Amino acid sequence: MVFLGTYSYGLYVYHHFISYYLTTNRTDLELAGWLGSHSAAVALQVTVGASASLALAYLSYELFEKRFLRLKRRFETARAPAPERSAVAGAAGP
Repeated sequence: MVFLGTYSYGLYVYHHFISYYLTTNRTDLELAGWLGSHSAAVALQVTVGASASLALAYLSYELFEKRFLRLKRRFETARAPAPERSAVAGAAGP
């Protein structure tokens, strides 16, 4: 789960493009002709699509995102002070 969490943003971004390509080009029908089974074609298409999405997400993270995430420490904001306990208790009362 940690592995998928690391690359989840890339998976979120790239899976749509791959899914759209496979759907609009009806690759399942082409694969079904080659394999002789529509179920096998769909299973292969899912496997290839998921693998391609994961590969793109991995490359995106390693080549771009990791470097941008390192910049976060330069833009830390000051935290607002926590409200006093008596002010919080007074606001919740009748």
